[in-house]
Amino acid sequence: MSDSLPKIKPLGKANFAEWQGETRAWLMKQRMWGIVSGREKRPDSSKLEEVEKWESKAEQAAGDIFLLVKASQRVHFRGYETNPVEMWTRLERHFMAKKPGARFNAYDELFSIQKAEDESLVDLRTRVENAIAQIKNLRPKDMTLEDLDKELEAMALIRALPDKYAHLSTSLMHKLDAEVVLGAFRSEDLHQKRAESANFAKTRPGERGRGGGFRPRWDMSDVICYRCDGKGHIERYCPQSKDKAGTGGVKKAEEVPSMQKRVEA
Repeated sequence: MSDSLPKIKPLGKANFAEWQGETRAWLMKQRMWGIVSGREKRPDSSKLEEVEKWESKAEQAAGDIFLLVKASQRVHFRGYETNPVEMWTRLERHFMAKKPGARFNAYDELFSIQKAEDESLVDLRTRVENAIAQIKNLRPKDMTLEDLDKELEAMALIRALPDKYAHLSTSLMHKLDAEVVLGAFRSEDLHQKRAESANFAKTRPGERGRGGGFRPRWDMSDVICYRCDGKGHIERYCPQSKDKAGTGGVKKAEEVPSMQKRVEA
């Protein structure tokens, strides 16, 4: 048996069909598939030499399977890392489950395929064919074209959502139904409008002056005051107006020297 791993793309969230075939072929070549498939049972404990050989092959198979699976997908056989039969069975059970979420990941993988710089067009086509095969394996036998259209519509809506809607995307992947997705979109829009209204109501009191007058909400940094030529406020809220109010009135705007003249003086 070879100690080096084959050049097989590690198992990710949406390449199980391709990975399964290549890994099975590798295990067959290494004469370990009989154990992984469950065909070769563990010998009787009285046959020590045969038990030792079987356990050695089983450990080799478990190690190869583990290393040929991405870290993010090893959770599916956690606790069974030394049992190649259970590892393989659990991976099949998870990735072959004909669930909407699995199909979503498969479609997402399909439409994310891009030609690598050193990849031939024939190899690119092979990757696309493998992705299509994965989608077909995940499709229920009684699925109609109408069902497929509705599912694709739901997928398109979910994939169009930006990252800030990750919580919504996750909750919708378990049921790829266009009507359900649209209903969730309406609820989310209503929730956001209510939140915006509540935030606006909280900020309104702070937008009023000492006398209860309304202060503008827009950016005032470049606004020039006609009274003092200063920036950041309008004549009505000019600090000089408040300073003069207690000394017998406010000078007219044209009587107030400009900021530039005061600086020069």
